[in-house]
Amino acid sequence: MYLQEKLSVTDFIDKTVSAVEPVKPPPVESTSFKLVQDVKYLKELASKLRDANEFAVDLEHNHYRSFKGLTCLVQNL
Repeated sequence: MYLQEKLSVTDFIDKTVSAVEPVKPPPVESTSFKLVQDVKYLKELASKLRDANEFAVDLEHNHYRSFKGLTCLVQNL
């Protein structure tokens, strides 16, 4: 015989973690960006990242008609 137990979503919430207010990103209009299209800008980016402790990358992926897909955009955040 199996024992059935009803669980609630609140059973899985870590109650030891305090609520944190998310940090809102700056407006797009005030955010600078540079499109890296050639080796010169890629080397410049690599130079800046060499001194960084951490950074984020956003990848856009297209898998239309492909099993493995294709990375079509890389964004450094």
